[in-house]
Amino acid sequence: MTTIDVNSSNPPFSLINQNDEERFGRFMFRPIQWIRQMDGYETLRKIFAVGVAILLSFTIIGLVVVIPGIVEWNWQANRGSSSTPVVDINDANFTSNPFARFDNLAVKGQVNGLYITTNEKNLEATDQLLTTHPLRKNTIHIGCASWHNLDIMCKRKSNFGLIVDFNPKNAEFIKKTIEIVEASESRQVFVSNMIDYLNSLEGKKRDIFFHKDQNGLPTDRIEKELLREGSWLQNQESYDFIKKLVSNDKITAITEDIKNHKKFSEIRKYLDAHHIVVDTVYLSNICNFMKTKDDQESFAKSITHIMDSDTLFINCPRIKHTDCSPTTILHQHTILGGEILEKSFNQSLLFELVRD
Repeated sequence: MTTIDVNSSNPPFSLINQNDEERFGRFMFRPIQWIRQMDGYETLRKIFAVGVAILLSFTIIGLVVVIPGIVEWNWQANRGSSSTPVVDINDANFTSNPFARFDNLAVKGQVNGLYITTNEKNLEATDQLLTTHPLRKNTIHIGCASWHNLDIMCKRKSNFGLIVDFNPKNAEFIKKTIEIVEASESRQVFVSNMIDYLNSLEGKKRDIFFHKDQNGLPTDRIEKELLREGSWLQNQESYDFIKKLVSNDKITAITEDIKNHKKFSEIRKYLDAHHIVVDTVYLSNICNFMKTKDDQESFAKSITHIMDSDTLFINCPRIKHTDCSPTTILHQHTILGGEILEKSFNQSLLFELVRD
């Protein structure tokens, strides 16, 4: 049997609690004794002083506890308001352009001038692939240069169009095209209004479109678009399709360098987050300007970021004949994204094709 020595220097737990309670009672009773010793106004003054002291104590404790909580709540609220909201960008009533955020005002590239219409070859073969390739839902077309993107979007019935070029003047012209489309009910009226606009330009603004590197006047080429097979201006149905996309703010023109693969990775993540499929990519002959190995690697990275296995990639690489040196021919070459994404794919084919 265990015995307890009450005289021990280490009393049992129950005794410790009893002593503590007695000391606590004496401690709490002292202020009351102190107040009772006072009379009259002095008593009230003492009571008021004690009340103020208690109030200040609780206020200080409250501030210490509450302020950090308020700061944390406010930070969380601000962080939430600055993040990108998840919205249905397919809604026709959604007018804020979600792709404008990717515009890069620091890029100022330019090569000769703008080509409003396409002067590339092998359009029939590309058109055949665009026609026979299975259509998908909720798609976007991504391309460079100007109106040929609208041709592709009409053929593929794209839900969105993102036109990217390293020349800021290209984005300006696409926005002007959108403005004139909105003001023109028919394709004939659009062509007339666009020609009037181009003829009204002077000096350097005119030189952007009327330059020696193209055959004929751009105004003449625009008129021919009304009859050209595959043009978005060939019939009213195609024009109305583009006009509807324009009215719903579904076509965006931004400025960016194709070598900025990190930006194209961000674009792809944004598209994936909103379940938008990259259906077609058109890069004309940009590949011919990738002179160094680093440039070519960055170009290839950007492509792989924005494509999936069913994406149609339209490109104009140099054509090298076995009996002569490489020549730059604007001859479209369309390839399925799945081939480019294969580890065994020879990336040099993005820049040069060898033919007998």
